[in-house]
Amino acid sequence: MLGRISIRFLVPVLMGLPVAVAAVWLVVLWSGHAQRTARTLSAAEVEQIHGRINERLNALLTMPARATAIQRGHILSGRLDREDLRAWRQPLYEFVTAMDAFRGMTFGAADGDVVWVFRYPGKPRPELGISDEQTSRDGVRFIEEYALEDGGSIAEQVGAYAYDPRQRPWYTGAIEAGEGTFLDPYAWVNINGQTTTLGVPFVEPIYDGSGEALGVLTAEFSLARLANFLRSLRVGDAGYVLILDAEGQLLAHSLPPGDVPVSVERDGVPSVALASESADPRVRLAAGEVERSLAGELIGSGEVTVDGEPMLLRVSAYRGAPGLDWRVITAVPESELLAPVAEARASSDRATAWAVGLTILLGLALGIVATRPISRLVGEIRQVGRGELDERVGAAPSRELREIGEAVNAMAEDLQDRVRMRESLMVAMEVQKNLLPQQPPKVRGVDIAGHSTYCDETGGDYYDYLDIDGLGESSVALAIGDVMGHGVAAAMLMATARGILRSRSDEPASLGELLTHMNELLVGDTDGKRFMTMQLVVLDGHDGSMAWASAGHDPPMVYRAESDTFESLDGGGIPLGLFGGQKYETEHSGPWSRGDIVVLATDGLWEARLPDRDFYGKERVEAVVRKAAAGSADEIAAAIRADHRAACAGHAQDDDITFVVAKIV
Repeated sequence: MLGRISIRFLVPVLMGLPVAVAAVWLVVLWSGHAQRTARTLSAAEVEQIHGRINERLNALLTMPARATAIQRGHILSGRLDREDLRAWRQPLYEFVTAMDAFRGMTFGAADGDVVWVFRYPGKPRPELGISDEQTSRDGVRFIEEYALEDGGSIAEQVGAYAYDPRQRPWYTGAIEAGEGTFLDPYAWVNINGQTTTLGVPFVEPIYDGSGEALGVLTAEFSLARLANFLRSLRVGDAGYVLILDAEGQLLAHSLPPGDVPVSVERDGVPSVALASESADPRVRLAAGEVERSLAGELIGSGEVTVDGEPMLLRVSAYRGAPGLDWRVITAVPESELLAPVAEARASSDRATAWAVGLTILLGLALGIVATRPISRLVGEIRQVGRGELDERVGAAPSRELREIGEAVNAMAEDLQDRVRMRESLMVAMEVQKNLLPQQPPKVRGVDIAGHSTYCDETGGDYYDYLDIDGLGESSVALAIGDVMGHGVAAAMLMATARGILRSRSDEPASLGELLTHMNELLVGDTDGKRFMTMQLVVLDGHDGSMAWASAGHDPPMVYRAESDTFESLDGGGIPLGLFGGQKYETEHSGPWSRGDIVVLATDGLWEARLPDRDFYGKERVEAVVRKAAAGSADEIAAAIRADHRAACAGHAQDDDITFVVAKIV
């Protein structure tokens, strides 16, 4: 029978069948190994996701304690007068509107007075609540609520009702705890029939030096805010996060808002829903896992099934803040994590079928032998292409394949170096970005805006708003600096200078003394081989005076609104870091009038190249400031950025650009 078959077909078939059998066997082995590896990696990925969620949750839930600590310090220092709660309106309004995580802050005094600023769900404006001697009626304490305009001014009264904070759970709970702690969630019910929302209060009792209770501070955020926070976290494409307390109440989840309610009514009272009573199987499953965790059976990872779909689950206890005993449950569908493995297996199956078919058709034993090292080489190259840069291509039987392998190995090593360098630069960029102010300070009489753009991932420009000891509420200290060059070295010197300046600002000193102190320390660090310029300015919004000191930096640009002119300033010493023993003087000028503008900038702004190779120039900066002078500081800064981008379009930025705009208002 075999003798009737042509050798042209017999040899390829006889040689191809062993190849086919071997290929199938290898695919099966690879598939099993890949499945096991994928499951291990998937569990690790869920663990990493869960860890990131806990880190970000911890950052969110530690904010109330920091908030009450700030206000406690203001109360004990007298900056917030307990005898005049009406004067708290503006500080509380600014604090609550600045802290997006909070719905409101409340202070209930030991004598029954109370003040709060709250953003009620469903209401367009924040509301002030105040109860003091002016609101008492026939010996009964009433609280009056007022809607607040943008900026914190009172718009209109919206309600009044009897209220004694000392009888409220948040007050009694704080006094009973004796320290800052979270209390159980409760419902916010506004008297105007607006949306009822469940909230979580952080309460802290305030004591004087003798241990007598002065009152209670609360910082509150809604469970809806916690749910929105969870939905902002990415847990795969179909994963989700649930947070339950030790009683099995569903506090928040990342599921679509309308799918699973967290608020129910029990005996006509809004309450937190029990996870075990939920109609959603995912939530009921989480309730069971919490019960197991409380019994000590499970705190960790595992695999469960929800509606017939395998899920990878991670459960952990969260006790990162006082008063909290929560359970965080992270779940991700197993199919989502294993999808790449299935796709790779299908791709491998197709490739194997083609290879076997071609082997049988061609019958080229030599070709089969030649393709084996090539296939191995391709596989190793694919590993490198997938980012496994530690993999190296092995030795090959032919000179050409060895050269390819050596080239791929060299490329992988080079990519490793580039990836490490890129990651380091990205970390440095993020760190340096966080060193710059996130927002300008609010100073009475002075409107401020700042901006900085680096030409590389890191740079040597610096600006800051300083809290110099001894400055009044209507004064602001501005700093701007420019390190020689740019890049990582400049960024390190900038960070060093920032640390020196901020640490010295905690002690009373003139601006000249601050620069003198910085110069002595920088000379010791740089040995005079690197230097930086710096400008320090203090503006007083009350009397319009200005004090300034310069270390080789261009003087401030001062625009006089009344005369529509720019005033020239002169003075200052040499740059910082060159020579020790330098004494820097504090200069004084002004007074400035309403509408006057002070601009501090680094030379990267006016020395930027235009497409025609000319400089942008200080004259153009002055023209933009003059044209936008009627606007706010932020609008003036935006006008400078817009004009600068338009003028320099088509020419790469080759220096860092930083400036600060301050307007007397």
